[in-house]
Amino acid sequence: MTGNEENYLWLLALHQGRFGTVNLELIYVFLNGSGLLFLLATGIILWLQSRRRSKTKPKT
Repeated sequence: MTGNEENYLWLLALHQGRFGTVNLELIYVFLNGSGLLFLLATGIILWLQSRRRSKTKPKT
């Protein structure tokens, strides 16, 4: 970088799971896993709803 490293060290620490005095490295695994399951579930729900709508939609 161009001498501005200290301006971004907090962001790097947060990215690595260190937020203040709290070490979130172990919690990030569960947050990522639950986020992935949530996105998977909502994606399947939306996909099923669109299939159901397209089946009931009359063709013109």
